[in-house]
Amino acid sequence: MSIPAYSQLVLSPKEAEDFNPFEHPEYWKEVQYSNQVPVAVRFTHREDREMALSVMKTLEIAWALQIGKMGFLPPFAADPTGEDKFQVFLIRGLKPAVEVTGPVVRPDVSWKTAYLSYMVVNAWGQYAGSALQSTLQHEFNHALQAADDWNEPGSIFEMSSNFIQEKIRPGENPDYHIEIKDFQSHPEKPVHLYDDYKSYFMYGSYIYLSFLEQNYFSKDPHFLAELWEGARGPATWIDSLNKMLPNGKTYIDTVVEFARWRFDGDRSLSLPEEHPA
Repeated sequence: MSIPAYSQLVLSPKEAEDFNPFEHPEYWKEVQYSNQVPVAVRFTHREDREMALSVMKTLEIAWALQIGKMGFLPPFAADPTGEDKFQVFLIRGLKPAVEVTGPVVRPDVSWKTAYLSYMVVNAWGQYAGSALQSTLQHEFNHALQAADDWNEPGSIFEMSSNFIQEKIRPGENPDYHIEIKDFQSHPEKPVHLYDDYKSYFMYGSYIYLSFLEQNYFSKDPHFLAELWEGARGPATWIDSLNKMLPNGKTYIDTVVEFARWRFDGDRSLSLPEEHPA
């Protein structure tokens, strides 16, 4: 694959499919380190340092809220530099994402579902601008999921990350209305359905976690970190939830109750009439 010159690293969709930032250390001459958390933001354009600082500030907030306050386990950093810092790459042309490089092999990590992770961010793309802080909160939660159980289905990944971004940066997700519409339009589908990203259904399913928070966990979002911790190893997130629910309730019980709540409870979660322009 032909990679653009150092000063012009902007990836086309085809180049983005195969691009691994760790295979091209020559493009990361610029780096911004945090003095609060073990995170390094790498970028190619010197003039992008201000953006790197902005991304770093948001990730410091994400670390403080999701790890410090909510109780998630910190990410296991995929970091061949040996710095043991969570690596974030600013790259034009890539969709924001958390990627994994392999399982964690450490004597102090007994569960086999923890994975090393890093993040790529297009801080100038569709999910940037006024949505960037929301996007980063979403993606950072994926890195924390990888620390617990990267073997779960994609549905709980997106359900969890959307729940987090709506708790921390409400109203800033540009896809919010279409995500809710795709989910609320199909009450016949299982809440945990994995549709292989054919629609926004999995993202909109985050309202099920909102239902759990409001009706079973005293309106306290900390339950989500406990849910992920309980899913480590061979257990699933549903196994974890069944252990957490009070009064002998099960996931199936909650789904039946949710079927009524999703339309008759909080009307703001009902089917939107239209997608805003």
